[in-house]
Amino acid sequence: LPDDSQVLGPENLPARGVNLTFTHAPPNEGEATLNLDELALISWQRPITLSQLQWSSSKMHGLDFLRVNTDEPITLTLSFRRF
Repeated sequence: LPDDSQVLGPENLPARGVNLTFTHAPPNEGEATLNLDELALISWQRPITLSQLQWSSSKMHGLDFLRVNTDEPITLTLSFRRF
């Protein structure tokens, strides 16, 4: 997915779309089974910058997953607002 700074339409919303295809064909002999469960497509964005150990955004950001890389123990406090 493109970076969330690329917006479209009169609402200036970030572009969202994925074309995902699974091709499943029978084997030469016997039967084949395809089981899909809990699929997730994750678009890791650029790193965020903390200001006074905090990050917030007034823009729609679509951050449903969080990845933290650190060499030291940390404590995370998450607050969510829904509009």
